[in-house]
Amino acid sequence: MNKQRRERIDTIKESLEQLKSELETIQEEEQEAYDAMPEGLQGSERGEKAQASSDALSEAVSQLDGVIEQLEEAVE
Repeated sequence: MNKQRRERIDTIKESLEQLKSELETIQEEEQEAYDAMPEGLQGSERGEKAQASSDALSEAVSQLDGVIEQLEEAVE
């Protein structure tokens, strides 16, 4: 791979790392909001949706980790 393509991939990787960081922050906020709910509300539809959102965001962060790792391997 030539230098120009490596640099383009590095730029994309940096952007993905920033997005991952933002998603991690949102996921943590969503989880904290769920944890702050009274137990009765956690078991309600609203609580279940909040937990599902937190779980989905966590999975998105994990997927981005995988993409970033693949990009790192591509430029080695």
